[in-house]
Amino acid sequence: SEPMMVALLPQAELEEEGEQLRPPGFVMIRLPWAEEIRSLSFPSPHGVRPVPDELKAAAAAVVNALRLDNFAPGCAENPKLQRHYAAIQALALQEEQPEETTDVLQPDAATLAKKKPIIEAWKEAVTNCAPKRAAEVAEGRAAKYPKREVPVPVGVEAMRALLHSGDAERLTVAVLKDWLKNQGVANTGKKQELLERVRSCV
Repeated sequence: SEPMMVALLPQAELEEEGEQLRPPGFVMIRLPWAEEIRSLSFPSPHGVRPVPDELKAAAAAVVNALRLDNFAPGCAENPKLQRHYAAIQALALQEEQPEETTDVLQPDAATLAKKKPIIEAWKEAVTNCAPKRAAEVAEGRAAKYPKREVPVPVGVEAMRALLHSGDAERLTVAVLKDWLKNQGVANTGKKQELLERVRSCV
């Protein structure tokens, strides 16, 4: 067998009401060899500017401010189930009104208000990274991109080219119906049905 290096972590016995939940002993963890540890590098895509340190610090501040250190997944109770249980309890105990339940899943408005300056600082840092785009949005002049027109296909080869390029999805229902009609194929149905019929033709 292949030799390996391991780490042994001691494990204490755990009992509850006289029942053993976890036996004592050691947990064995296999350790990697030096050649199994890879040095990974993730270079930024070409043309992408590096993220400024100010923006990183602002984002880290938001993450740290919104952390819930004592949170456990099981501590958040389903509010609808709690109302259901309260109604059953009121019915069983013949209470006039079900007990009031608190929806702990709702955002804490007071806490978020205290964190608002940190979130606003992060927003400002993001805006400063793209001043041109931010100025355009502030002035109500969103960047306009020319819409490329899709040529109306005449024959099978033209439609095949549009399908290969993905531009067939941009054709209108009227164009698809006219093309199917010219091919002698049924041209009724929704756009996705028409596209499937076009694919089967080419």
